[in-house]
Amino acid sequence: MNRKILDKQAILLNITATDWENAVRICGDLLVQTGKVETTYVEAMIRNIHELGPYILIAPSVAMPHARPEDGVIQEGISVVVLKEEIEFENGKKFKVLIGLAALNSKSHIDILQKVAEVISQAESIDRLKNATRYDEILRLFNEKEEHES
Repeated sequence: MNRKILDKQAILLNITATDWENAVRICGDLLVQTGKVETTYVEAMIRNIHELGPYILIAPSVAMPHARPEDGVIQEGISVVVLKEEIEFENGKKFKVLIGLAALNSKSHIDILQKVAEVISQAESIDRLKNATRYDEILRLFNEKEEHES
């Protein structure tokens, strides 16, 4: 992928969610609004968590809701939602940041996961994500590495 993984329109900061399902829906709706997925994809993201549990927790305080490409992906990309307060799953695991993933196929899935992993592999980056108050802080985290790769 030689383009930016994240656009400003796909970021929400300081958001209040009532529970994990509401948080995932907010994150998925951003993917719909930015033309990355159809509404069926958001329903599939929620259904997957109901069926499989909170497998979307990928780092401390970070969740990555997603579904299969055939559930309604139009274009690859991500959305980022930073919640005002942490949300807890039934098992007590909490998250404050959601990174919605839309991948067209297994190759784009791996490419996007690599970009996300670069960001969340360091505790400092996770702290920057959790405490972000400006869009450019998040855009820099996800897009700056790509600019140096070209």
